Order: sequence, then C-alpha cells, then structure tokens
Amino acid sequence: MENKVQKQDQYWRSLEQKQGSKEYLDFLHREFPEGASEMTSEVSRRQFVQLMGASAGLAGMVACRMPKEKILPYVKSPENLVPGKPKYYATSMPLGTQ
Repeated sequence: MENKVQKQDQYWRSLEQKQGSKEYLDFLHREFPEGASEMTSEVSRRQFVQLMGASAGLAGMVACRMPKEKILPYVKSPENLVPGKPKYYATSMPLGTQ
C-alpha cells in the first residue's frame, strides 16, 4: 500500500488565532498600505453622494428627451413611387407556437 500523506485543513477558532499568521499579515499590508489612515480626502462623503446623485439625475434627464429627427426626400426616387399615394406591403407572422 502507498503511504498517503493527508493534508489537514487548518481552521482558526478566533480572530486572535488568525491574526498571528503570516498570510493574514500579508493580506493586511496589501489591503491597507502604511499611512492609509492618515490620508486626507478633499471630498467629503456627503459631497461625493451629492455628486453621484446629480450625475445620475442628469443622465436620466438626457435619456428622456426626444431625439431630433429629420425627414429627407429621396435623392433618386424609385420608378414606381407616386408622391402622396400610400404603399402597402403584405406581411405574415406565425400565430401558434408550432
């Protein structure tokens, strides 16, 4: 029989136990660099939320306006086109689900 080495997953029971591990310290230094708590922000949280609300409102207002449409005549009209006379087309569509 082969001698199998079983790797046991190591679980931690408390934050104090987890804090001492090397992986945790590496994660902390990647996530929160030195001096991150001392950085000063020129934009407050309130100003940021106000700007985000204004930008969302303006984007919504721009999306609601009617687009400008221009109707232009043919440069070269088709041969069988009579101005003022409607043109009809036959259409079909399936009504069932088969």
